[in-house]
Amino acid sequence: MKFTKLMPILVASLAAGLLSEGARAQSDRTITPSEAFVEAFFENSRDPAYNTTIGRQFNTIFGVTSFPQGSYPDNEIVRDAQKIHELHEEIMHQQVSSDPIIRTRDLPNPYNSSLGSNPEYLNPR
Repeated sequence: MKFTKLMPILVASLAAGLLSEGARAQSDRTITPSEAFVEAFFENSRDPAYNTTIGRQFNTIFGVTSFPQGSYPDNEIVRDAQKIHELHEEIMHQQVSSDPIIRTRDLPNPYNSSLGSNPEYLNPR
């Protein structure tokens, strides 16, 4: 009788412990850009192994998971593409804004000049 009264407390404490451990482990992990692209690619449309389950097949036919746009495969692909585009723009912005712009002279070439050093190109008439 006493064990049945303690069961809800044990289940609640176990669930709280698992949730807090998962949240802590996820926040300590740094993610590389390639991992971020893979996660964005499979965020909505999932991986092929998951797509073969009965629940996923039902969802593919009726599109009930994502309301109001629906979780049809074409909508999921569009949402994944938008996510990848946003991630690409963010990574390119971070890459460009992290260091000052370095300008160097051109390497020596057989033409002995470049458009960047040609005054007629810089100041057209």
